[in-house]
Amino acid sequence: MSRLKHALVQTTSTPFCFINRHQQQFICTPSTLSVPDDAILESIWRHENTYLQQVKGQFFSLRSADKTLALIYVTKQLSESQSAALHTFSNLAALALERTLLAEDLEKTRLISETEQLRSALLSSVSHDLRTPLSSIIGSASSLLEYHEKLSQQDQRQLLTTILDESQRLDRHIQNLLDMTRFGQGKVTLKRDWVDIKDITAGALYRLRDELDKRHIEIDIQDNMPIIWVHGLLIEQALVNILDNAARVTPIGGQIHLAARLTTSCIEIDISDNGPGIADQEKEKIFDMFYSVAHGDSQTKTGTGLGLAISKGMIAAHGGNINVLDNPSGGTIMHVTLPKHPVVYGPE
Repeated sequence: MSRLKHALVQTTSTPFCFINRHQQQFICTPSTLSVPDDAILESIWRHENTYLQQVKGQFFSLRSADKTLALIYVTKQLSESQSAALHTFSNLAALALERTLLAEDLEKTRLISETEQLRSALLSSVSHDLRTPLSSIIGSASSLLEYHEKLSQQDQRQLLTTILDESQRLDRHIQNLLDMTRFGQGKVTLKRDWVDIKDITAGALYRLRDELDKRHIEIDIQDNMPIIWVHGLLIEQALVNILDNAARVTPIGGQIHLAARLTTSCIEIDISDNGPGIADQEKEKIFDMFYSVAHGDSQTKTGTGLGLAISKGMIAAHGGNINVLDNPSGGTIMHVTLPKHPVVYGPE
């Protein structure tokens, strides 16, 4: 519209305005210009000439094949050459506006389709991945209630442990769903502070102590690592999701290696597993919402497909990145980079 306005100014010095229609209301820009009443505007909009004799000025329609897209109202009658020029400008502007509206309609259709796909995937994830730990919790709790007098202390403890483990697993699923919603709505606010990377990794490992219990964990954090300017809980949750994924794909007795080091430009964190690895064509897809890699003939999925997507969002919110590398000894390396910030002492 800015080019059309410029063309109108160059063609005529007569005051003019653009007229659009929104929810049966006519909107004039600029609104300070006096225009004919709504009955006349309605007639012109419908491409009728009923009231043209009552109009002091002149209308030019921006029309597609079957409807009016907008009107231009000029406050006085123009010369024949000026009218011809404005008709040409109007036709060209109508074509451009029609393409713009078509692109907007296609984008709305795409968003609606993606929203429906996301809703379907969310319902599928909730129905399966949340019901699985719930079934274990209900089964263990009902066994304790009905048979506690017949169960040994060791069996009772095992059932209580199952309830605790599955409750924590359920809590992680729900946290990921909440995080997904927050990131999707752009409602994440970073509460940064200076944090020691050792404290973050220790917190993540402690939260997953049961899942990692039967794997060999190696920690290799470079000495004299600087403290980092991050939202500590978000980075910890990102590492929890990555480590949880590594624990799921690493067989019992396998090895998970967590290394952190300082480079000239950033801080790098590598989490390596001894799982089956990830094919090249899937290395970007695994960060998509609800996408899970299938392994083996059974095509068993490794999780909800939310954890890595959320982790990538959390890392990206800090200006960092996460990508997938092949582990030379077999398996996968999740390579995380975070910006390095200089430590400032005292008030800035």
